Amino acid sequence: MLKTINAFLKDLEIKGRSPNTIYNYKLQLRTFYSWCQQTETDFIRLRPIQAKHYRDALYSAGMSGKTINTMIGTLRTFYEYLMEEELIPGNPILKNLRVREKPRFPTPLTDEEKPIILSILEEKEVHIKLAFKTMLAAGLRVGEAASLTKKDIRIEDHRMVLFIKNAKGGKPRKVPVVDPVTAQELYEYIKDVPEGEPIFRVSKRTLQDHARRIKKRTGIHFYVHRLRHTFATELLAKDTRLDVIQRVMGHADISTTRKYAETLNQDILNIAEPMNSGKKDRE
Repeated sequence: MLKTINAFLKDLEIKGRSPNTIYNYKLQLRTFYSWCQQTETDFIRLRPIQAKHYRDALYSAGMSGKTINTMIGTLRTFYEYLMEEELIPGNPILKNLRVREKPRFPTPLTDEEKPIILSILEEKEVHIKLAFKTMLAAGLRVGEAASLTKKDIRIEDHRMVLFIKNAKGGKPRKVPVVDPVTAQELYEYIKDVPEGEPIFRVSKRTLQDHARRIKKRTGIHFYVHRLRHTFATELLAKDTRLDVIQRVMGHADISTTRKYAETLNQDILNIAEPMNSGKKDRE
């Protein structure tokens, strides 16, 4: 089974899926492999009822609905590959295996939290500081920021644009750096970075570790992905069209982008006039 999984992962690589996607598929399929070993299940002869038992085992392990659906989606893709290889006649992973997900909304930094985070970033080494500021100014995922090279950065009409090659889902995209101060700092910084090397010379895990330290120091629930949430929410607050934000963020489905509107509660309140609570009710 492990040999087949590795062949599947190689097929994903050939098809241009991002390294991060392939890594996640590998982890999820290892979980399925362990379950097959424990239950003495032949993955080639897997039946829909056995797939349901696997789904139920994930639920019993306390996994969230979103995680379960992601793992079942990976498994369905794996069995589609087995069908392509003519190893099985049909896909035993039925679409009705999905479970209900609790609604989850983006959590951008508040007006109080953002300056605190930025002030701490100013104390960091320049490459760490700029990695975080670039994620905030361009809505990058942490893996995308860690992978940026000099050739991915271009100037168009006096604006800095980043080209993200290995984005989630394998779809490249073009992203502007919306903050001119960050763009200028990045422009000056990359002059001394050798060609072909990641410009920030830091791993995804290291950036996540820095975020954890900031969280511990400030008490703010901070993690790197909140910078991406903040970027999108601020674009929406500036009346940027949803379809533009969708393209910049690299969302496959605009409903994902639309969730950012839920964070703009003040806009909802502004359509109503405030009550004159200072006046006494008429007798």
